[in-house]
Amino acid sequence: MFSNIKGQPRAIKILKKSLENNKIGQAYLFYGPNGVGKVTTAMYLAMTLNCENPTGNGACGYCNSCKKIENLSHSDLIYLFPSINLEMSEEGEIKNSKAMKEYKDFIGNRIHNPWKKFYFSGNSEIRLDLIRMLQHRLTFSITEGKYRVVIIEEADRMRVDAANSFLKT
Repeated sequence: MFSNIKGQPRAIKILKKSLENNKIGQAYLFYGPNGVGKVTTAMYLAMTLNCENPTGNGACGYCNSCKKIENLSHSDLIYLFPSINLEMSEEGEIKNSKAMKEYKDFIGNRIHNPWKKFYFSGNSEIRLDLIRMLQHRLTFSITEGKYRVVIIEEADRMRVDAANSFLKT
């Protein structure tokens, strides 16, 4: 899967070396301008870490685990991103019905058209309720994968209260 990422040979080499040596970091920061493949690389890393049939080039892309991660439905993948106010509970229940529709539209866009920009109807940011949901989910054991992976897209758009709470995680 890593062969699909173009223009990032150094980053891919570092990730492959850490996988080969079984020395996976607690956290990785992917940064750069829009469109360089930060989220895609993070997803491929998540797939590789939890793949049932890994190849020499990372994840197989076909097993149940890879497909679930690709569809953002793997129970050990937590994906956070800036959104409108979801009014989310600690358990992950979205209480705002308008926001729920936009949330589902964003996820559908991320799965089917990952390079197409999605615009929410209001101010989008990572709020404290998302961080509290993340902290709650991290208290549970891993259920189906080898690793729990948290991907936070555009972490720089985290509100100050959310960032302070996240630092305590």
